[in-house]
Amino acid sequence: MCKLPGLVAKPPEKVEVGELLRDGDSVRWGRFEAQVLHTPGHTQGSVCLYMPPDMPESRAAAGAAKSTERGPGRLFAGDTLFAGSIGRTDLWGGSFETIMRSLKGKVLELPDETIVFPGHGASTTIGEERESNPFLAGN
Repeated sequence: MCKLPGLVAKPPEKVEVGELLRDGDSVRWGRFEAQVLHTPGHTQGSVCLYMPPDMPESRAAAGAAKSTERGPGRLFAGDTLFAGSIGRTDLWGGSFETIMRSLKGKVLELPDETIVFPGHGASTTIGEERESNPFLAGN
């Protein structure tokens, strides 16, 4: 039990992991679906979730889609990519070389109009980061 002045917290309950995510897997929640992109570097197991513009909210909802116009893809980047920066690599398991391979080999392969929702801070797009992020500019 954590005891700080004015704060008492129980340790979290043990969680059983039923299945590990792998690069290329699909993750479904509610009516949404995303592709898993393994993007190590911040940590060895870092992933981003990508919802391409042509992927229906879920396969089950595909028949109900009324329009093929879905707008840009969306990337939930966690701590891999931020507006104007990238994830830390100085903690245990982190690697600058590895995160740069993940960014250049997977993340920057996405269309420029892809909206990026980082784990912290403002949203951005792949194109904005390609042009102005000091770690990625020119790639």
